[in-house]
Amino acid sequence: MRLTGGVRRPRNCNGDAMSTIDETELKAMLARAGLPHSPEQVKELLPGAEIFQRLLARVNEPLPREAEPALTFDVEQK
Repeated sequence: MRLTGGVRRPRNCNGDAMSTIDETELKAMLARAGLPHSPEQVKELLPGAEIFQRLLARVNEPLPREAEPALTFDVEQK
């Protein structure tokens, strides 16, 4: 994810910006999964679905070199 005006924008594995999920899209996803839902439930699930979408985008994001465990290991004991 890249910072744009102080807001973290979710990105897909190609680095392209992902759109945030809207109520209609969430309704369609729930219907495809066969999950019964009311309009009130969809509205309550929407914030969590947006968080989950951002988490999925981060899974495919490459880690910085500094996150490599071999770089944090010090052979010499002090």
